[in-house]
Amino acid sequence: MPGLTTTGWGQALAAEFGVEVLAPEGTLTIVPERSSFAGCWQLFRPGGAAVWSRYPMPPWEASLARFPDAVSVPAGLLVGASDTDHAAPQAVPVAQQHHRILLGADADPAQVAALLGSFPPSCELVPIAPATRTAESLRKVAVTAGEDVLATAAPLLHRPGTGTSVVVTDEQGHPAWPAFAAVLRHAPTGQIHVVRAGPPPEGWTHCGPLQYRGRDDNVVAQVVPAGGATPPPLTCATSGPQHRSFPVSRYQQGPAEPGT
Repeated sequence: MPGLTTTGWGQALAAEFGVEVLAPEGTLTIVPERSSFAGCWQLFRPGGAAVWSRYPMPPWEASLARFPDAVSVPAGLLVGASDTDHAAPQAVPVAQQHHRILLGADADPAQVAALLGSFPPSCELVPIAPATRTAESLRKVAVTAGEDVLATAAPLLHRPGTGTSVVVTDEQGHPAWPAFAAVLRHAPTGQIHVVRAGPPPEGWTHCGPLQYRGRDDNVVAQVVPAGGATPPPLTCATSGPQHRSFPVSRYQQGPAEPGT
């Protein structure tokens, strides 16, 4: 209802009926993972009002209030937004467990590092612009921060029925396939390690946190930072190691980079 948060109607309704009245102020955005975002949510109670931006309110909501240089978005904070960053930040799903720092095309490594220093090490970077998704760009953030940083290897996408996953895009920016190396740890030295693997390709299943196993012959493939998966020397099969070519060329996430 227009004007509910500014004319006093919300507080009057709460007092009159003895109930809580929840109302958004500004544009309302429905976000994947059963969340909604507005410039400001106000909860009017018979004895007063509470204010926040996301509903349901995640546990980390209050920790984002002291960063005026970053833009508040549904998933957390956006740094370095440019004219090319439009709907992408609003579409990143909200995680109740932790907030995310989204990196726009103009993200400055020093600003990103300063933000990371204010949050737990588990804080996750989500590069929404190709320029901020490179190994060199994330290495600069790690060097400035003086510690390893976690970042998704591609944009996050929510699909009904399958949930949220890191999805590789094609040259036009359209979703292509789920990333093998979903979340990477970037060290100041340039070393890159896979932290979390995405869903396996068709015909394969998970075999350990960072391995896939062929359903037909039990060949095991290791997820690597570049995104492809190559057969390691060991296998989960009891019959011993086997050899079969993994379709790396088809599923390659990106070119291998130094330090991987």
